[in-house]
This record gives sequence, structure tokens and C-alpha cells, in this order.
Amino acid sequence: MKNAKYCPECGAKLGGGRYCEKCGHDTWEKEEKKELIEIDAPISSISPPQASTREQLAEAHPNWKGMENFVSVVGSIAWLIGLINAIIYYIIGFMDIVSGIFFYSKKLISSGIWTFIGATIVLIISLYFVKPRFSDPCSRYDWNALLEDYLLISTIKFPWMVIWGILLEIFGNGWAGIAILIPAFILLFMGPRPYNWIQH
Repeated sequence: MKNAKYCPECGAKLGGGRYCEKCGHDTWEKEEKKELIEIDAPISSISPPQASTREQLAEAHPNWKGMENFVSVVGSIAWLIGLINAIIYYIIGFMDIVSGIFFYSKKLISSGIWTFIGATIVLIISLYFVKPRFSDPCSRYDWNALLEDYLLISTIKFPWMVIWGILLEIFGNGWAGIAILIPAFILLFMGPRPYNWIQH
């Protein structure tokens, strides 16, 4: 370390030592304190590293790691299963209506109309809700987006993915929503973090 050329206390010329030969002042003391401050300041100003999305999910269920890819794959095609369901029941509904007209059967015509209505509801939910808000996040492994997408009733948080799955099961003849409900329940009960059902 280099000391000052002149003593800051008495102004005497320094001979290269640490202490002034005239007044005994410690010429290195201020420099050492300055260096310590310069060294400590960057360390204290460093903020803790931000954890990645997966590292933030520290409370994951012990079996989650083995099921994550399954949830992603099944969830990403959930909208497609709903679309296939709608197409199948559009065809069935059309055949029922045609058969009802041919055989003068009001029952078949009514069945065909209700089948058409159910297929339309399944189609709308699959394309406009399930794909952008469930399947796409599943394909991106964006579990936070799914767990934070809920319908708040009073203080209870109802996950939209469960609501969509139930609606597709009702209007899709019992199988249109299965690819939503299975991943949804895994996410809620065995997922990357515990789901909080109550809004605080």
C-alpha cells in the first residue's frame, strides 16, 4: 500500500513509513478504512439470486417430478379431444335428425337436436377456453398460470380447469373432459405446490 507524501496532520514530509516521524500520525489508517468500505459495499449490495420458475416450486409433491411430463402431454391435447368429441356428436346428431325425419320419429329428432347443442357447447369451450387457458400453458409447463386461473366465489377459489372439465363431461357424453380433469386433479393435489382453496 502506498502512503501519502505529506502528513495530513502536521504537513511534514513523510519518509515512507506508516507513522509520521514528526507527530506520530498513522498515515495508513484512513486508506485502510476506505479500502474496507469499497470491498464491503459491493458484497452488501448484491441481492440474492432469483430462483427459476421450477426452483420457486420448492414445495412440490414428492411424486410430481415423475408426473410432470404426463400432465404436460395429456393437458396439451385436451382441447383436441374436445374437438374430436364435438365432431363425432355432430355426425351422430345429424344422423339422428335424418333418421327421425325418415321414420317420423320425434324422439330421434329431439335427440339429434340436443346432441347438436351439446356438441356446439363442447366445441366452444374447447376452442375458446381450454386451448388458450389450459392446453397452451400445459405445453409450456406454466403451472403457475393454471393454478392462479380460478373463479372466486366469496372466499373460495374454484379452478377454471375443473369447471371446464366438468362442463365437457356433462355435454360431451362422459369423456370429452377426461383429459382436463386428470391433469387438473394431479396439479391440485399432487402438483408443484399446494393449492390454496381459500382467498385470504
